[in-house]
Amino acid sequence: MNTTLITYPKWGSLSVARRASWQVVGGLSNPSKMLGYSFGLHPQDTCKVGMKLRNVKGSTCSGCYALKGSYTQYPDVARAQARRLALLPASDDINHPDWQRWIDAMVHAIPMGNGSNSKYFRWHDAGDVHRAVYGEAIIEVARRRPGTQYWIPSREAKLWGALKALHTALGTWPANLCVRISASMVNGKALNVQGLPTSLVHTDEAQDGAYHCPAPKQGGKCDGSKDGGKFCNACFNPSVKSVSYGIH
Repeated sequence: MNTTLITYPKWGSLSVARRASWQVVGGLSNPSKMLGYSFGLHPQDTCKVGMKLRNVKGSTCSGCYALKGSYTQYPDVARAQARRLALLPASDDINHPDWQRWIDAMVHAIPMGNGSNSKYFRWHDAGDVHRAVYGEAIIEVARRRPGTQYWIPSREAKLWGALKALHTALGTWPANLCVRISASMVNGKALNVQGLPTSLVHTDEAQDGAYHCPAPKQGGKCDGSKDGGKFCNACFNPSVKSVSYGIH
């Protein structure tokens, strides 16, 4: 694992302790319209299922937002994604010291406190969980930060199905971790994987029983309460079994 310390101008406002943890994981992003921080990776390198779906007409990945717009307009975004991917430990053993160091750093990289930046965290505004050991690390971070609610949209159903079955049997699946298995096709249904919640994409109306994401009606924001909208954290809540998003 690369342990060389790197400095970035935008990290200057961080405390010494948080800056050290960001050095290990490659930093976090703070999308202005979402709740809390996020950790994104290159879709091309980590979306195993998604990159196959990208070439399928009518799929939810055919117009991937993470392969256009600000994700490609600003070189710093791509550099940050590449940096985080390069800093993921090479070992496939979750007990390897490099993974334990990464997990500890991620636990401390997320802000502490009572604000939304500490209460909510999204894994992968871009990218996906591409290795089982990485999924194990995410589970352990959630277990060690029970006061933070984590949301992971993912198309890696097989990987998460195996991890969910294992940790459910062991009684170690964290209640604050919401892995949403994403539908492959627009207006289609998502796979039922070990009872994990799902996310859908619709053209006109949300499917029956699915919670309709309000963000498009409030400037794309999860929290529209200051502008006459609503505060919404449904994506982070595993008791909301299905969330449907209007197509971009």
